Amino acid sequence: MKNHNLPKHPDDRFDHQVLVMTSLRYPLRLTILGNDAKEHHYLVKFGEDLRQDQRIQQLLRLMNEILHNDAACHHHSLNICTYQVVPLTSKVGIIDHQIRPLFVNWMCSASGNKTKNIQPSERYATAYLKFNRDKTVTKFQELTNQLPWDIF
Repeated sequence: MKNHNLPKHPDDRFDHQVLVMTSLRYPLRLTILGNDAKEHHYLVKFGEDLRQDQRIQQLLRLMNEILHNDAACHHHSLNICTYQVVPLTSKVGIIDHQIRPLFVNWMCSASGNKTKNIQPSERYATAYLKFNRDKTVTKFQELTNQLPWDIF
């Protein structure tokens, strides 16, 4: 299991705010300050059995090992993004909450909207009204140029 630099005494390092996410089951987002002084976000999900999700993530990590050990794949730095899933019961579990992709981060910062809890549809509407097509295409191309040339 991946080390997340969690504190030895996590009760001292939990953020006091819990964010209720707007999705079907309203999961809770917890923030823990790790020993690395970074914030680590986790979703607490209710009403879902996450055991299958956990197995899929384990399989993807195994595939990453295979990719890493294959010379051609290793040369191209092929890797599948995975996240931690910890089922606590058959109805409750914790999921590592990944950071947003580059394009969404750019869209949020460029729109000038600093609200963290804004709905994706509202974010899209703001970006649609603010940015013209050329600027959006240029930024998208700039971000895709950061990817390795042979990934596609």
